[in-house]
Amino acid sequence: MSDSDKQILLHKELDLIQSCINRMAQNSFTIKGWYFALIIVISAWKFNNPLFYGCTLLVATVIFYVLNLQFYIYERRFREVYSKRLKLRCEDDNYIDELYSLKPGTEHFSCNLFFKKYVLKNKMLVFMYFGICILLVTSNLLMNIEQRGTGTVNLKDDNIEIEIKGLKSLLNSLE
Repeated sequence: MSDSDKQILLHKELDLIQSCINRMAQNSFTIKGWYFALIIVISAWKFNNPLFYGCTLLVATVIFYVLNLQFYIYERRFREVYSKRLKLRCEDDNYIDELYSLKPGTEHFSCNLFFKKYVLKNKMLVFMYFGICILLVTSNLLMNIEQRGTGTVNLKDDNIEIEIKGLKSLLNSLE
């Protein structure tokens, strides 16, 4: 095999791996876009129960965070394949082993290792997803407290609705 044929094979193989890396990065970007669209829709709904709003937002955040982390992990693994393949082809001058193989490799799963290797190394994803979630839940709670702080309390008992205005009238009615 001539040197020019080896160069062509190397470029084609590396382009194939690079396209996988680009696809994983694009999928990660798409997941972020879907997440932002979903939190806008969730925030646009008027939830009377802040706990339901917070739980809905937290579940969506966890789901999209895990999906995005998965694409991040596969992108890292394909980058490792890229560097190993480049090293294999250039240093060993070996063009037969694993030609055009796109197996990203596996590793033994351990929660501690997973947390150290992926979650702690990618703090920006944690801050982006859960920071936005905490910010939205906090702002929703503050808005609900502000709305309830107007002094109007509605108590419903069967079909009777009693409206009490202000703290003084509440205390007077209890005496």
